[in-house]
Amino acid sequence: MRQTGREQILTTLRSVVGETYLLTRREDLACYDQDASIAQPLGQALAVALPATTSEVAGLMRAAATYGLPVVVRGAGSGLAGGSTPTPHALILGLNRLDQITLDKEQMVAHVGAGAITAEIQRAAETLGLFYPPDPSSQTASTIGGNLACNAGGPRCVKYGVTSDYVLAVTAVLADGTIVRWGDGLAGQGTEQSLAQLLVGSEGTLAVITEVTLQLVSLPPARRTTMALFAKLEDACATVEQIMASGLVPSALELMDDTTLAAVEAYLHLGLPPETGAMLLMLSDGEPETVAHDAEALATLARAGGARLVQVAQSVSDEAKLWQARRAVSIALARIRPNRLGEDIAVPLTRIAESVRLIKALAEEHQLPIVVFGHAGDGNLHPNILFDARDPAESARIWPCAEAIFRIALAVDGTLSGEHGIGTLKLAFMHEALGATQLAVQHRIKAWFDPGGRLNPGKVLPAL
Repeated sequence: MRQTGREQILTTLRSVVGETYLLTRREDLACYDQDASIAQPLGQALAVALPATTSEVAGLMRAAATYGLPVVVRGAGSGLAGGSTPTPHALILGLNRLDQITLDKEQMVAHVGAGAITAEIQRAAETLGLFYPPDPSSQTASTIGGNLACNAGGPRCVKYGVTSDYVLAVTAVLADGTIVRWGDGLAGQGTEQSLAQLLVGSEGTLAVITEVTLQLVSLPPARRTTMALFAKLEDACATVEQIMASGLVPSALELMDDTTLAAVEAYLHLGLPPETGAMLLMLSDGEPETVAHDAEALATLARAGGARLVQVAQSVSDEAKLWQARRAVSIALARIRPNRLGEDIAVPLTRIAESVRLIKALAEEHQLPIVVFGHAGDGNLHPNILFDARDPAESARIWPCAEAIFRIALAVDGTLSGEHGIGTLKLAFMHEALGATQLAVQHRIKAWFDPGGRLNPGKVLPAL
């Protein structure tokens, strides 16, 4: 871009958001180069705009259309697939200022901006006796816009579902700057609801979601956690299958493997037996009588599955202690290696044990520590490859190892992602995952929404 053209573009963008909220200095743009993954930017952005309203987003999108600028949308940057990293000369839209939260207790809905923090929505709902269930691990930092982009879930997804299950309406800005409002905002049965759902999980490649109406449910009056320790990872995986086949529906069913537990024990000194091969954390919620029954039933199934130690929380303090290991995973793993590639394949419940066994075998083959944990109740596993980026030999083994994990997921009829998205990191596997026909259909949808191919280019959909 010639300098005169660049200045003209920046002047137009400033006229929409003002001088303060258009970032152009290289040191400012560098803060938006990466997300929480190891993905590298595809190029240097032109500018970062920080709009405060849907109208400002529309003005920026019209300017981008006029000048042919690529547009990349960003929330908190907590993504794990490179989905919000910049492309050359892109205009990055940081939506953090669209953070309004308005609750309607009678209708049991929340009207929120794309920049609202997930945990703040949850806390606001709970003050009214309501509940927003999706709980991605990044909830204290991630924005609802990012959750929508990747259709995030979290531990509670096994019972309550994922973000898309709570979307009643969206306000979005199309590639040409047109503002649309799709969905009835009440029951999710409006004639445009399917269009609203189409945007969920599209990772900013179809439109820019600025506002959303979310369904809330009643806050469960009671909850109880059951922890089970197994000598063998295979026994824990088989127990997951038995639990889900029993008719019980825990609100969370989390799995941690031996490597994860060893790291957590070295960090927290919880007193976990050194021979432990896996841990299951099982959460029941609902009416007190039902919760008590379900917690004991889960404990019985765990013992029948070979658990060597089973504990049922009896107090809030017990709950916190039992979940301490799960919440400490990220910090604990950093003590093994400073860097990690965190993935999130999803596999059929009946093939969890097989998948974990195959993934664990890769650790020896590629000489890299691999830990497996995740939301086992719906088959969403998080294999994490640990490495030291300062070691060229380890860095060189990362991608062959990751590719092997992706192929395992596809070989067992699973998917490349459960909630992190495709971004740039899994782009090369989309041909294999979807096939030519489905890719062609998705490209046609993309062409209708974004005929110029300017919305988050180089992400999600590979060239045909």
